[in-house]
Amino acid sequence: MCAFVLEQQNGIRMACQLLEEYSLAMQNRENKKASFYEYTHFDGVLKQPGWIAPLLLMIDLYEKACVASTRRWVLYEVKLCNCYAYT
Repeated sequence: MCAFVLEQQNGIRMACQLLEEYSLAMQNRENKKASFYEYTHFDGVLKQPGWIAPLLLMIDLYEKACVASTRRWVLYEVKLCNCYAYT
């Protein structure tokens, strides 16, 4: 059900765009203001926002659901072909 909603609302495309924009921002962080640098660093280590891990998990689960659905469909088609082959 969640995968269906993500598909209808272009959620995966927007999530990938968000990750891409964040990646570009991190690549250009040296050009940003010091306040941004201080906000994202703690003792010289880059802090990641709390939303990155759940977003990556959502994308991964969506991909797994798509792969499983495709495999089930192929097996269903093979089963249908085999049923008609013997009649």
